[in-house]
Order: sequence, then structure tokens, then C-alpha cells
Amino acid sequence: MSTILLFILGTCLGSFYCLAAERIPRGESILFPTSHCSHCFQKLRFFEMVPLLSITFQRFQCRYCSKKIPFIYLLSELAGGMICVLCFFEGVYAAPFHSFLLLSMGGLLSLTDIFYLIVEPKLLLFLTFILFIWHLCFSLPLYYFTGLIIFILLTILKRLFNQAIGGGDILLLSCWGLLLGMNVILFIVFIASSSALIYALVYPLFYHKKIKQIPFVPFLFWGLLLHIILTNLKLS
Repeated sequence: MSTILLFILGTCLGSFYCLAAERIPRGESILFPTSHCSHCFQKLRFFEMVPLLSITFQRFQCRYCSKKIPFIYLLSELAGGMICVLCFFEGVYAAPFHSFLLLSMGGLLSLTDIFYLIVEPKLLLFLTFILFIWHLCFSLPLYYFTGLIIFILLTILKRLFNQAIGGGDILLLSCWGLLLGMNVILFIVFIASSSALIYALVYPLFYHKKIKQIPFVPFLFWGLLLHIILTNLKLS
């Protein structure tokens, strides 16, 4: 499959992920109503839903009410395109689907964390179940002890320092520990913590205001993405 086609399909997925991340935590259907402005609820026409292009030409504004469209929509579409190219560049077969499912999980949960500062449990448990079945079907390792240890240690950390980590982050890291093992989790947490610290230091310099709360899942997603990129480079 050509790189351009993969990228286009990925941008469409990225757009859908934004819709799902907005609606599922509110208990809304991802199918009905059709795509609309979240401010004025005007139904969008087909030319207003072209990934990357529509939001750019509309200057990040709704054509009907002129409300700002968050920049994260563009980033999600761009990330979706890049993820599809990264995972399926050498072909669409079973092995890359594992990375694709993991990155889709990280991307979706990053969006719910950005939108609502939550790790949506319905998405987390559903995608973990899918990946768990995938591991069983393709005889991939499952690290039960790692998942349990991560859950216990992070729960103790939260008891001692309540603001140190969120309950959703604990569940996510425990699920990833089950699927990926301790070494990968340590790498992801190191990258995520370092990136979040840099962000917390740099943000006030540009926006001249303090950060009240940082969504941590996007930084975990960045750590996961970097791990998969480095793994692919080693295998190539």
C-alpha cells in the first residue's frame, strides 16, 4: 500500500479518534448525530470534514459561529497519518497491527485526557481486552506479575502523595505493564516524566501563566511512540 494512501487513511482515523474521545466520556453515540460543531451544533458538510485541509483553510474556526477549533484536532489527524505510515510502511499484516492497536489506544486515551483530564475507563478496558486477546491468539507474552507490581507500587505512591499520579494513569500503566513488560514501562515512564517536566518548565515562559494540571497520558503516549520507533529501527 502506498505511503500517501496510508497517510490519508490515518488522518481520517485521527479525525475519528477526536470524535470518539469527545463523545464516549459523555455517554454519546459515535455514530449519531453526524459530525457537527460542538458550539453551535451546525451539521458539517463533506468539504468541512476533509482531514488537515478543512481545518487549515477555515483558519481553525467554525464557518457558522466563528468559534475557535482546538489545534489538537489538527495534531490528532496528523498523528493518525504518521502512525499508519509507521506501522504499515512495509505491509499490512499481523505484526504491525499490534503496534497500531497500542498506539491507537495511547492516542485515544491521550485525547480524553486532554479534553476532560480523565483516562476514559470504557476505552481503556475495551482496548486492553482486544490487545489481551491478540496476545493469546498470536502467542505473544503476557507479563502478569509486572502488571500487578506496577499497580501495587503506583497505588502505594498515590496513597503517600495523592497528587503524584492519577488513578487512570495507574490503570493504564498497569495494563501496558501486562502487555509490554517492566523494561518497556520503565522506558516509557522515563521519557514521559522527562517530557512532562520540560513542558512544565517551558510553558510559563511562553504563556506567562502557571499550569494548574498537566494531562500525563499524552506524555506516556510519546514514550510509547518513541519505544515503537526505536524497536522498528532495530529490526530494520
